[in-house]
Amino acid sequence: MIKNEKGLTLTELMVTLAILSFAGVLIWSVFFQGYNYSQKASAKNRLQQEGNLIITNLTSIHQTARYYKIMNNQCEIHLEITNMDDTKQNISFSDPNLCYQYNSKSSSIIEEPLPSGGKVINMDPFDKDIKLEIIVSEKKNSSNSAKIDSMLYRVKAGGN
Repeated sequence: MIKNEKGLTLTELMVTLAILSFAGVLIWSVFFQGYNYSQKASAKNRLQQEGNLIITNLTSIHQTARYYKIMNNQCEIHLEITNMDDTKQNISFSDPNLCYQYNSKSSSIIEEPLPSGGKVINMDPFDKDIKLEIIVSEKKNSSNSAKIDSMLYRVKAGGN
């Protein structure tokens, strides 16, 4: 019988490989789960920023324009603006990877259908404030979206 038993048996080697494999798979899955969560959070942040940019522009237009129309058609928000000096201006919010939509949350605002399937709101900012919900979503994954509620208002001249 050999008294010098240096080295590993096949069983010890197999147990070591099994433990290392299990630990490697566990670490790998945690890494990819964190990576996927980071990607989703980054995409959600981008959608939120896009929505905030639209709200900022709409607020500025509502407070400075004489009259404007908000149109929504095929994932695009389009504005036709009549400025205080009666000049006309068109602005579109569109992105090849994103879908932009709005919903009026004001009962006094009437949305009219467009022949192409979209909708339009005719706005007189001197007359009414409007509560809007802007929805920005990914075209590839419409469940990944951000909704931003906002009130567009204009300080009305008070009479004495």
